[in-house]
Amino acid sequence: MSLSATFNSLISVADNTKPIRKRQAPFSIRFSENERTQLLAEAAGVPLGAYIKEKVLVGGSPGKWERTRPTVADRKVFAQALGLLGK
Repeated sequence: MSLSATFNSLISVADNTKPIRKRQAPFSIRFSENERTQLLAEAAGVPLGAYIKEKVLVGGSPGKWERTRPTVADRKVFAQALGLLGK
């Protein structure tokens, strides 16, 4: 068997084992500065993409998202651990 025939047979086997999934093209929309400012104000801390999705698909206003931050006690422990690692 020639090298090209071997290669082609391997390619055909690989093609049959893995289905090809075609991804949807992303949807983009442009906003004026005023529109974007208004949306950011309405979103009130919620990521803008999530806010727009919720507003368009559900029609309501999504709940407020809060980023969790380490507590002061956690920060002290992290600082001590970093200090020990730096020695």
